[in-house]
Amino acid sequence: RGPNEMTNRRALFAQLGWYVAITFGSSFAIGWLTWSRGGLGHFPGVPLAMLCPMLAAFFVQRVIAREPVFGRGRLGLRAGHWRDWVILPLAAAAIIATIFGLTFLLHSALLADQRTIAANVDKLRAIPGGEQSVGIRLLLAYGITLIVAPILNIPIFLGEEIGWRGFMTPRLVELFGKPGMLIAGVIWALWHTPFILLGLNYPAH
Repeated sequence: RGPNEMTNRRALFAQLGWYVAITFGSSFAIGWLTWSRGGLGHFPGVPLAMLCPMLAAFFVQRVIAREPVFGRGRLGLRAGHWRDWVILPLAAAAIIATIFGLTFLLHSALLADQRTIAANVDKLRAIPGGEQSVGIRLLLAYGITLIVAPILNIPIFLGEEIGWRGFMTPRLVELFGKPGMLIAGVIWALWHTPFILLGLNYPAH
């Protein structure tokens, strides 16, 4: 390897070291604070921790790498091609439909029956149209979710996507090739440890 390549590799390792240290340190501190305040139901630790990867990436990008966060920097955000906005949602919908179809064919008892669905809809206090049929109220619930959920959740989810996929993964791939994606997955999985131990996704365990 030439001297320029070695310098670039050292710079990438330094950036990744700073990024992982800041992300894990801040997120695990939030995990400890969540535990000390009584758990996930008493402190909004998960949304705060999900912002840590993005903030760490911004810091390392600007202060350590001395590159612009937006624009021509490595972290530049792009709208992408219009096909991505059409094909990917349709593909996701097809996968979900396939899962439900296979579940119905193999073990239909796993799916909620109409009575269970109606009981769950009755619990949706924030959904208007209480005098309407279950189907109409369910459509209203989906409609409100499609409008409200992105507004509330996209900034939080971007905290992870910008950090892990926008900052860390490209650098790992540049250093290690395709195995860098596996390394990124392991790091990302380990980052969830304190919140999984607190009951995230597995509240009964």
